[in-house]
Amino acid sequence: MNKSKFQIKSGIMAAAMLLMTSNIINALFGTISTWELFSGIAPNVLIMVLTLPFMVNVVFSMLAGPIAKIISKKITILTGIAIILLAGIVALFFGKENFSYLLAASALFGVGQGLLSTLTMALPADYFEGQERASLMGLQSSFVNFGGMFLAFIGALLSGIDWIYAYLVAFATVPIFIVVLTNLPSKEPVKEVANAATDTEMPQGKGKFSPFVITVLIIDIIYGVFMFTFSANFSLFMTTYGLGTITTAGLVQTSMSGLGGIAGILYGRMFKGMKSQLATFSFVITAIGMIQMVIFGGIANVFIAAILGGFGLTCAIPTFFYNVSNNVSPSMTTIALGILNGVGAFAIFLSPNIVNGVTSIFMSEPTIEGKLIVSSIALLALAVVSFFVFSKSDKKAAV
Repeated sequence: MNKSKFQIKSGIMAAAMLLMTSNIINALFGTISTWELFSGIAPNVLIMVLTLPFMVNVVFSMLAGPIAKIISKKITILTGIAIILLAGIVALFFGKENFSYLLAASALFGVGQGLLSTLTMALPADYFEGQERASLMGLQSSFVNFGGMFLAFIGALLSGIDWIYAYLVAFATVPIFIVVLTNLPSKEPVKEVANAATDTEMPQGKGKFSPFVITVLIIDIIYGVFMFTFSANFSLFMTTYGLGTITTAGLVQTSMSGLGGIAGILYGRMFKGMKSQLATFSFVITAIGMIQMVIFGGIANVFIAAILGGFGLTCAIPTFFYNVSNNVSPSMTTIALGILNGVGAFAIFLSPNIVNGVTSIFMSEPTIEGKLIVSSIALLALAVVSFFVFSKSDKKAAV
């Protein structure tokens, strides 16, 4: 049975809403790190409850393409959704008493989100072309963020009762599973097979992994490392300075996702005007957000940093995906996007150690403020590089 464009978009958008499920942990981390039963656990182990989803995401985002070729993209996406539900159940029933189960839940989040992230980003490239594809990728990012906002908000309310109840948000997978099951096509689009036959006819600049694509991957890695500093530290920053409660931290995460959602809605229009320089713009505003948070402090400026970071994230990621999908052969799109997603997730996993290492060059005991400033400077430097990289690519695309 053929599906309409609206049905296909509905299935893609519904699945995309779960890509930030593990972000509920960001708001919980300040409480988890001071939870009495976990007091004997080393800080570098505790932080893994935040970073492990990204590490596991690396593996499964790159496996998603090969797995989908065997069992179809639709079944792979449905499997990812079911695994996210399992992650929430494991944490909810066993995580409060045993940190190992929290880590297991984080790993399962990574499996599910890894399977979803690559395929939900690849599907627009399968079914849509040109500006419609770019606009859909931006709209998709909007749904990612609005989904994250909804889950973070509900998680914040539930954590006010007991922090472990935040994991109940994983049950949002049930209606989403139904939407994907009924709206996403079971068969792969014929266009994908037809295009694969024309790979050899593509121009030189559209090779499998051109120097430009490799450069975008490197930019994605650097961005992931230094962008994540805010997410990894805002809850600790609030706990350290007594800025609100665990519910307030959840609302910070909610605002980050909410503004990202608004950016996603506006993405198509912004991309028309700024093209790939949207990524450069995102680096700058993310850095500004962290700098003003350090200088002025206070809960209002934590929210401002979250808002700028969320808006910037939604400007950057679809731009990376658009540039990669537009500069590889059609038969390599899913694999290339899997690699892009994987290296970004791996960068986030390594972020705390890299940022700590860089910050320790300038101070013997890295502080939260020090890490935020170092990350801001790195993002501003990256903005300079990306300006020249994307200026050149946008000029070529216009020819």
